[in-house]
Amino acid sequence: MRSTGAEATEAEFAEVLDYFSTNFPAGDGPTRLNINVATQVDLESVAGLLRSQAAAVLKFIEKTPCKDLNDLKKVQGIDFKKIEEHKDLLVCGPPKKDDKPR
Repeated sequence: MRSTGAEATEAEFAEVLDYFSTNFPAGDGPTRLNINVATQVDLESVAGLLRSQAAAVLKFIEKTPCKDLNDLKKVQGIDFKKIEEHKDLLVCGPPKKDDKPR
């Protein structure tokens, strides 16, 4: 941190390091967004969809929950290329207990 210009005592650096290691443990990579429990904001920010496209996805999954990302090809008005570009961050399937509800 010092190499980027941060100034602090050794004790302060140790406290910051302890905070990060406690709250952001190693191995916790980004969690994947389950399309079936996503909010409009989630779809816009994580999947890179436009507001109208996110709304179309939400309307689609209300009637037909997504089982596979390819199901989203059926959604009228979305650019599936955006889904493909973000496929490492997205998943479809039944909600898990730690998925946040919409």
